[in-house]
Amino acid sequence: LVPVLMRTENAPCTFRRNFFLDKIASVQMRLDNCKVRFLPPRFSPPPENALEAPKVKLAFLEDPDIVLNADSCTQDATFELLNNRPDSVRYLGYYCNIEILVPDRYV
Repeated sequence: LVPVLMRTENAPCTFRRNFFLDKIASVQMRLDNCKVRFLPPRFSPPPENALEAPKVKLAFLEDPDIVLNADSCTQDATFELLNNRPDSVRYLGYYCNIEILVPDRYV
């Protein structure tokens, strides 16, 4: 038997939404059960390893009842992930993973 790996387009580590925060003064996030990781981009493949400003990458279950509201065009960026699924299935199959790539010496 030869195992076959199938690629899933809606996977917990498929970051479908990306935001560059090149002119921010602050970031505010309102999330529902998300795993957030802060990482240095120097370990990422090109071109991310040369980032000069933070980048936010989001992977979450695509569902009509899960809504991302994001504003990264101002100095005060905001991200809000709303899980409006019914309580009986709110977290069934749900995932939310966020990576924030922060360049060295970025304050």
